[in-house]
Amino acid sequence: MLTAAIYTRQSKDKKDSCSLEMQMERCIALCQANGWDWKVYSDPGRSGKDLYRPAFQKMMSDIKNQKINVVLVYRIDRISRNIRDFFNLMEEFKQLEIGFRSLTENFDTTTPLGRAMLGLVAIFAQLERETTAERVRDNMLDRAREGIWNGGPVNYGFGLKKSVTIVNNKEKNITALEPIQEQLENVERFFEWYLKPGGSVRRNVHKANSPPSIPTNNGKPWACNQMTRLLRNPIYCTADQDAYEYFSEIGVEIASDPSEFDGIRGLMWYNRRKPHGRASTKFRDVDEWILVIGNWPGTVPGKTFVAAQRKLDGNKEKPPRAATGKRGLLAWLLKCGHCGKSMTYAINKKSNKDDGYTYGYYRCRSRREMGKSVCHGGQIRGEVIESAVIEVLKKLCSDEKILNEALTAAKKELDKVWEPLFEEKKRLYAAIEEFSEEEQNLIKALGKSRIPINLIELRLEEISKEKEIYMEKLRLLEQRMDEENYTPVDVEIVSNNLKSFNKCFDALEFEDQRALIQSLIESVVYKDGEITINVYFVSNDIVRALSPHAQACGSKVQNISFQLVCRLEQDIDLSTTGKRLKQARLNKKLTIKKLADMVGVTEVTLGRWEKDLGQIENHPAKIQNLCRVLEIDVAYLFDEFNDNSFSSKLKKVRFEMGLSRREIAKILGVNRGTVLEWEQGKKPHKYKEIDILGKIKNESRG
Repeated sequence: MLTAAIYTRQSKDKKDSCSLEMQMERCIALCQANGWDWKVYSDPGRSGKDLYRPAFQKMMSDIKNQKINVVLVYRIDRISRNIRDFFNLMEEFKQLEIGFRSLTENFDTTTPLGRAMLGLVAIFAQLERETTAERVRDNMLDRAREGIWNGGPVNYGFGLKKSVTIVNNKEKNITALEPIQEQLENVERFFEWYLKPGGSVRRNVHKANSPPSIPTNNGKPWACNQMTRLLRNPIYCTADQDAYEYFSEIGVEIASDPSEFDGIRGLMWYNRRKPHGRASTKFRDVDEWILVIGNWPGTVPGKTFVAAQRKLDGNKEKPPRAATGKRGLLAWLLKCGHCGKSMTYAINKKSNKDDGYTYGYYRCRSRREMGKSVCHGGQIRGEVIESAVIEVLKKLCSDEKILNEALTAAKKELDKVWEPLFEEKKRLYAAIEEFSEEEQNLIKALGKSRIPINLIELRLEEISKEKEIYMEKLRLLEQRMDEENYTPVDVEIVSNNLKSFNKCFDALEFEDQRALIQSLIESVVYKDGEITINVYFVSNDIVRALSPHAQACGSKVQNISFQLVCRLEQDIDLSTTGKRLKQARLNKKLTIKKLADMVGVTEVTLGRWEKDLGQIENHPAKIQNLCRVLEIDVAYLFDEFNDNSFSSKLKKVRFEMGLSRREIAKILGVNRGTVLEWEQGKKPHKYKEIDILGKIKNESRG
């Protein structure tokens, strides 16, 4: 007996179109008349422009599995409106020896004439679709000219206003764009900021996100791609001659007459994006874009908009920055502990004057692109955190006790997850085996006629259905386990493989070192001097794909992970007063502005002191305040009081007492120059050193 696949489809639920139920009823009636079995495949709300429809794909799968003999449709445009797809489908049916029949067009695909007639009908079906698409396109252009919204996300600076109009004596709801003046003023600022010397998309984003912030339509901070889209959007561009010349130059189809570019209204794209689905790129070719004048006022002059486009295009065509492929050992692994985003590797533009070495830093991508108001995560010297991670890995891979404890704990966690799955698999196998055994017993009973045949057949049918359900459960379970790729863990093998890390890492090229680290680490999270290393072990196949050398550290284990948390001990340069001052401030987690306000100096002054540019020693009162706020000793700050010389002792007393050289000179009855000479190493002749220090302390306390 033949089995027919009844395929039904309806794009929209229209009163004048064939409903899915009607298509199904007519096709089933034909199957009953011919004595065929049937199976229904239905795609409600799906277009016939392509073949990527769930029920259709299921039908094709059943056809290839030889479950179907003939395909039955109410009308051929139900199966496809694309002539190329249709003919390819007919050719595939022919190769698979599958018949095709349409109820309303009585075609026989086994004859040349029938195939030719079928092709003609398909051509007219595609013509109808293309005509409909052209009609829809013209309608949407007219709607855009009238300011009626054609759907999609609403652009920043606009809202939607719903109203009712009368068309052909019928009420029709329409949705039109409504300018939001406050937001459009922000748009003007964005263009102004961008076109200033030194302006950039990133600086626009930082300014927009800095207090008082300018939120997006959904109340979130701006991102660089959002700002770029805004600057590119002609909805803000005034339709004037500058705009007309620019869009004509780039080859866009302009649907409005040149005389309409009168410098009053705004513009809108149409047909710029490809439809969702299996499109290869996001945008169509420029010559397919359509530009239309709307009925809302333009926001920025065409000259301003064009200047922004030229600048954006110029930035896009700039040569790529110097390659950093040989740097950034933790690229793609390092995450910001504050916002969870990646930390990207960047080269510091300033190089060390002594050795000419350029420093690399990892910086939070959110803060870099969206500003510190979005994320206050800082940056970290590349060599500092990379050395720390390598040191931790080496310690892990060389300490057998730590390694075995971690792996054993991870194995237990893994077994907790997999043990129920193995138990379920065992249960399903046992149930299927029981059904098979009962099936065999019933067949034997059938041969001996001990039980009525109708009862045996009824039970056999029940067993078959129940067995099929259990087999499907088993298939899905095994598929899940295959995807998880579980392999029993041999702790000894994993341990031996990891021990080779110390032996091979330092000898590898940079690319292989990075691949090796990626084969061991899932991610590294950095937050306020603390790093969390999420370690995992992947299969040898994956490791080999990363690098042939990285295989030495692989294992046949997946999905084992554990964390290593350590405090990042940076090799901090404390060689100058400014560097010690900066580190003390960072230890207190204070910004320059905050500390400057607490001490009573300007941000510029404090910044210069941290760079060893200002005369900090001339401000003893401020030094006292700094040491009090930062909870440090004056001796630590200046690091000049470790020796036992008189000059060091004199400086220490002066700083501790908060006195200037002039005040010291007044106490001792000498001039200021003498005090300076003493601090520079010259010894006093008329006074004993101990008397000088004692007198300063006594006088200042009194």
